Order: sequence, then structure tokens, then C-alpha cells
Amino acid sequence: MNVITLSDTLLAEYCKSLQDCIAIAGFKPDVIIPIANGGAYVAERMDFQDAKICVVSLKREGSRIKEQLKLAYILKALPYWLLNLFRIAEAKILERTQQPEQLDRSEIEKIREELKKVLPLHQTAILIVDDAVDSGKTLATVMMATRDLAGPQVDIRSASLVVTTASPRIVPDYFLIGEDLLRFPWSNDFKD
Repeated sequence: MNVITLSDTLLAEYCKSLQDCIAIAGFKPDVIIPIANGGAYVAERMDFQDAKICVVSLKREGSRIKEQLKLAYILKALPYWLLNLFRIAEAKILERTQQPEQLDRSEIEKIREELKKVLPLHQTAILIVDDAVDSGKTLATVMMATRDLAGPQVDIRSASLVVTTASPRIVPDYFLIGEDLLRFPWSNDFKD
């Protein structure tokens, strides 16, 4: 398992490569649903002309805890080699403790209500975008809420730059990297 630090330039290249994979598959979304925050950064660097963007917000518990503790100041002071060890340890712990837990119906309903306000009535192809899939719970939650709202006739697919674990709850239809870790420009431990 490696940690790859993405500069803005490298991030743009990865996003373009992900977009190319989707285009080569022949999928043309008319709606893109990025999962904030990371998915929104990825989606804004992809160019799907005429696709409506409908951002939803859902964060995994680990991200919430890091933000509440305001760890960014401490993390930015540490060298990358140590931060890489922390990231790898966190990923291994997540993978070992990952349980096939039930999706939270209240989170699905919250996302569904959020989408109900912005999702166009008539769509044929929806792409859900996130930056990384770890346990897959966030992507599965947004996928279920979107499916509930859009109906079975709509082609719903998902994309992510990276899948960090060997067996997430859901694997995106399109992704570039498997089982490595990416440090994004918006990550708490990214240094300019």
C-alpha cells in the first residue's frame, strides 16, 4: 500500500483520466451527483458538457472526528513519511474493523430529501462521484437514495479516483487506483 500525494496538476490529470474511462465506456451522464467535499472537487475538474451538477453532503465518521479535533494544524507540522505511516495504519485498521453494517435509513432519507430539491424530473443517466471509497458506506448510501428517488429506469453509475480497501460495501463502476491511498490538496495532512 502506497500513499500518493496529488498536487493540483496531478489531481487534474487523474480527474481527466477518470473522465476518459467513463467516456470510453460510452456513459454520458445528464446529471452528476458529487459527494461533498472531495467528490465536488473531483467533479469540477471533469468536463461533462450539459450535465447538471447536484452536490450532496455526507461525511464518514472518521472525517468528522478529524475536523472536530482540528488536527490539520498538527498534521501539517509532521513530515510526510510519518503522515504516510499514519494513513496506512488508519486504512489497515478500517479494513480490519470494517463490518457489513446496515445503512442508516435516516441518512438515506436526508440525502433523498436533499436530492428531491435539485434533481431534474427527467433524467436518463446519473453519475455519482466521490474522491475515495473506503468502506463504501457513503457511496452506497447516496446510491440507494438516488435509486429510491430516480427509479429503476434511470442508469445510475458511480466513479471515484481510488478504492482504498479490498472489499468495500460497493465498488464504483469507474475508478483509477485500487488499494493505494491518495492525499488530496484538500486533505488535512496536505502541505503546500
